Amino acid sequence: MTRDEGLEGRTWYKHHIYAPGFYTGYGVKTIPAVREAIEQREYAKVDPQIEIAADVLNLMAERIERLTLMISKETVLHLFGRSDPVIALSQKGRGGLQIEAWFD
Repeated sequence: MTRDEGLEGRTWYKHHIYAPGFYTGYGVKTIPAVREAIEQREYAKVDPQIEIAADVLNLMAERIERLTLMISKETVLHLFGRSDPVIALSQKGRGGLQIEAWFD
C-alpha cells in the first residue's frame, strides 16, 4: 500500500493508507493525503489524492487476486495428485472463485 513517490509534503513516507498526521505528529491518520487535504480545506487536492489512494488499493487488490489464483492452482494440483491437469479458473460472483480441472 505504498508508492515510490510518497505522500505530498513528506515524500519519505511511502504508505498511503495510514501515516502519522502531518499536523498532529504521532497520531495515525487513515488515507492521510485525502483526510489532510479536507481538514486543511485544500479542496483542489482532494480528488487527485482520492485517485492516488484508489490506485494504491486497486494495485493491492490485483496482487491479492493473482496470489489467490496461484494458490488455487496449487490446491487443484495437490487435490488431483497430477501435475498435468487442464485448469480453468474463473471469478464467480463477487469474490468467489470457480475452479474446473480435467485431464487430457
